[in-house]
Amino acid sequence: MCEKANLSMCRHALIVLKKAQSTAVRGELGLYPLGIDVATNILGYKDYIKNSNNSLLQKALQTNKNIAELNMGNMKLWINHCNAMSKYPRNNKQ
Repeated sequence: MCEKANLSMCRHALIVLKKAQSTAVRGELGLYPLGIDVATNILGYKDYIKNSNNSLLQKALQTNKNIAELNMGNMKLWINHCNAMSKYPRNNKQ
């Protein structure tokens, strides 16, 4: 839903028809789909938890990993999504 609204505003800013290709509109403005930023933030948070000195965060991450190992991928777990996303290169912003 947010992606559609964002794309609609981009089309309006460029003064193009609704039928204009979304990749062309984003490319003209130098934008990525919002999902890329979301995935980057999620992976950054996973790194934050992994490198944190907070024992509660460490235990929560370890518990999630243990459940994922026992579950063998049947449940939708946050850690499984993070592991799947980490296979793709990141868009590191400096």
